[in-house]
Amino acid sequence: TINMRRSWLNTVKALARLDRAKPHPSRLQLSKPCRSLPSARPLTSVRALPALTSAARVGGVRPLLLITMGVGVGVTITGLAVAHADSSEVGRAGKREVPDVALTELKAIFGDRLEVDELYKLKSGREPEQLGFATTDLSSFSEDSWSHHTVAVRATAIVYPTSTEEVAAAVKIASKHNFPVVPLGGRTALEGHGLPAEGGLLISFSSMDNIKEVHKGDLDVVVEPGIGWQTLNEQLKKEGLFFGVDPGPGATIGGMVSTGCSGPNAVRYGVMRENVISLTAVLADGTIVKTGQRAKKSSAGYDLTSILVGAEGTLGIVTEVVLKVQHIPETTAVAMVSFPNLRSAASAVSGMLQCGAPLQCVELLDDAMMDALSAYAGKSFPSRPHLLLRLSGSSKAVEEGKTQVQHTSLKYGGEGLQVAAKEEGEKIWEARKGCLWAAMNIRPGASLWTTDVCVPVSRLADVVADTKQDIDHTGLKAPIVGHAGDGNFHCFIVLGGEGMSEVEKRKEFESASALHDRMVRRAQNSGGTCTGEHGVGSGKMKYLRGEFGEEGVEMMRLLKVTLDPKNILNPGKVLPPPLSNSTTRPLSSLFNSS
Repeated sequence: TINMRRSWLNTVKALARLDRAKPHPSRLQLSKPCRSLPSARPLTSVRALPALTSAARVGGVRPLLLITMGVGVGVTITGLAVAHADSSEVGRAGKREVPDVALTELKAIFGDRLEVDELYKLKSGREPEQLGFATTDLSSFSEDSWSHHTVAVRATAIVYPTSTEEVAAAVKIASKHNFPVVPLGGRTALEGHGLPAEGGLLISFSSMDNIKEVHKGDLDVVVEPGIGWQTLNEQLKKEGLFFGVDPGPGATIGGMVSTGCSGPNAVRYGVMRENVISLTAVLADGTIVKTGQRAKKSSAGYDLTSILVGAEGTLGIVTEVVLKVQHIPETTAVAMVSFPNLRSAASAVSGMLQCGAPLQCVELLDDAMMDALSAYAGKSFPSRPHLLLRLSGSSKAVEEGKTQVQHTSLKYGGEGLQVAAKEEGEKIWEARKGCLWAAMNIRPGASLWTTDVCVPVSRLADVVADTKQDIDHTGLKAPIVGHAGDGNFHCFIVLGGEGMSEVEKRKEFESASALHDRMVRRAQNSGGTCTGEHGVGSGKMKYLRGEFGEEGVEMMRLLKVTLDPKNILNPGKVLPPPLSNSTTRPLSSLFNSS
């Protein structure tokens, strides 16, 4: 099997020489799609082999040709490479640029809202500016500010649509010319979700950030994907409402849908999947679909909404979302209690959830995280593991809840329970929201590898305590903070920093990679998941088989192949490379993705 690497014409010339030599002419066979190409005409005596389209694949790649060599026969074919002849797949993961003709078609729709990468050279040899294209530096889109993930290629261009119809038009052009499209939200994702793994076109939703409808009586809103959850809540506050899912600052609704995220509030209000009523999305051929109405429940047909939530833009591009919203509680209170060790604090979580208190959030912070918060926030927190609790509801329920939390914390060895007044409580909660920055502040010039896992709450104490012990053994700086009420916890692994040599940085990164791998395997072996809320992206693809088995991953791949046969929607994300005995059609960009 030859995965060709430069031009089909060079391949044909080499094969023609082999064909003329005819040492074993019946043993050189060309797959039927390639044989139909005009440049294949020199191969007059080479038999087509239709069976190759369903033959066993090597490394997941469908063979272009099969050469059966006799004893003493040697062939060298150099400098070869081309995609499959049917053009629906690329031969290997690499850059798929937006062709000049497609840029012209996009400009007719978007005008100055299309920007071409400043390093892109038109095939005519002219600069993009000479043909009226606005240009910009797209290099920053090949790396994530909040993660260690990068890609080696740059996108060709970026567009800023203002409607679902414009998104559909852009995707239709991408489908026609077979180049990737990558949707962009707030760019706060942590597993490389929005990186252009194969180049192509970026679709920014920064101009689609409106609240389209508020239905207070139905407790739902209709929004565009570019609006941030914090901005949404600022507007909803005027109506006495709020949206319950609260991930990190800067996240947009579209990105939250795509990653299936959650946050501290999930204890009371659930994760993103439970708060999306229906969606409008653009499929890979530009078709616009609605996944449902505004009714709170429906048993009609397949659950198309849930298929797209958490799909990370690989099955469709979300352009409108109907969300559940909540009434702002009458009152809230924040409680903080310390524990002698991390296992005790994690063990107390189950008791807190069952004590009857009106809990909205149950957060776990280890001693390293508390130390980092003290330094960052200018407060003096005890250097011990803590549970941070938010209670909400009626004044009576919250007051009773304080007593219930007090009794439960004592049962598990908790000490120094403090219940903060509203203003002070909000300051403490803001400090909790600053954990990411506090961790970055541990070492000047450092970056963070932020990762998460989730386990059944009954297994949380064992898994988090074992992870803490593992961190201590490695010598790495890696504070732990978790949405413990769901069994979800994060590690902020501190990497690099001022004064470290490249050798030291590389060694530290290798240690962090091994720690991360053990953390994920430990969670999965305890009935948990490789990611509770960050999503898969490119960073956690390799762990899906450990969670779903090959059969489950194969089912996902069948969905992808069916909905996106050309693999243009955010390629190189979610799905791990298929095994060599995979029975589905291969998606080549996923074979060699890291």
